Amino acid sequence: MRAARARQTPAPTLLVADAALAAAVLAQCGQKLGEPRYLLAAQRAVTQLSGLPTAQGALTGLPASISPVSPLLAQATCASGAALALAMLSLGRGEGMGDYAAGGLRLLSAALHAFVRPDGLVMHTPEDTAAWFPRVPALCDSELPSPAALLVHALRIAQELRPQGRFDEAIETLWQAAAPYAREHPLECAALIDAVSL
Repeated sequence: MRAARARQTPAPTLLVADAALAAAVLAQCGQKLGEPRYLLAAQRAVTQLSGLPTAQGALTGLPASISPVSPLLAQATCASGAALALAMLSLGRGEGMGDYAAGGLRLLSAALHAFVRPDGLVMHTPEDTAAWFPRVPALCDSELPSPAALLVHALRIAQELRPQGRFDEAIETLWQAAAPYAREHPLECAALIDAVSL
């Protein structure tokens, strides 16, 4: 029966946000369940994702939204940056995983600077006049939790790892900017509402 199945081939592209969120889930499951194999899988995924080419221009260090990078999708997105920061910070909770925590904090800082407007509203893409995509708020869930929700989850872990960092204030700022929209569209913003309610 197995021999009759068509052989699977690797996907031609890698959606960075999806893969990074899967790595974050593996890291959290590995820690909660005491399963080293999940932690190792998360480490391998984060290592591979961290080694991918980064977005073009001034946003060096933030992952591009897709790999291999194409001209259309070479731009950094909040979902990719937030999910990879979340994966790194999730691993960074473990004993002896300080390098992941430090890398996650650096990536989270870069994502906050690139994707959060001065008023606290989280955007899908950075400010870039040459960008292919329009700059729109990143509050609504799709097949993944919203990028704003991923940022809040990453900020919660950052607060746990570095209480003096005042990441809780950043969560409050993000929520104050998003709350009017979330109140009008609670189902579309369910992941964000859940993230700030923890």
